[in-house]
Amino acid sequence: MTDIDLLPLPEKEQLANPYAHSFGSVAAYGHTDDTLRDYARACVAHATAPLQAENERLRAERESLWVELENWKECFCQAASGAERLAKLLRELSEVCRAAIKAGDWKVDGACDPDSLLSRADAAIDEAMEKENKA
Repeated sequence: MTDIDLLPLPEKEQLANPYAHSFGSVAAYGHTDDTLRDYARACVAHATAPLQAENERLRAERESLWVELENWKECFCQAASGAERLAKLLRELSEVCRAAIKAGDWKVDGACDPDSLLSRADAAIDEAMEKENKA
């Protein structure tokens, strides 16, 4: 258990002595209930102030992290949307290239064989979209 620094006790004050009629006019000194209650509250406030400050700091940090998380979500959604558009464009390009080869508009000889490259591109697009859909 850690030691807690308490505030100094307030000065004692003269109390009303209910037994003055029995014992004479002996003055009694001490603390009233209100004084001790106020002292206890002040000690608690003094001891908990650093904890309250830490709580406030953590709350502010949590709020900042929530804002950052929302920004990351937005960036992720934009990137996912961009990836989907890119995949669609690459598929269209692949289809155009295949159609040009099939129609004879693009002469394919041994030096230029895009068929294997187009097949690999299609497979890569399919794999990327599968991973995207799982995430």
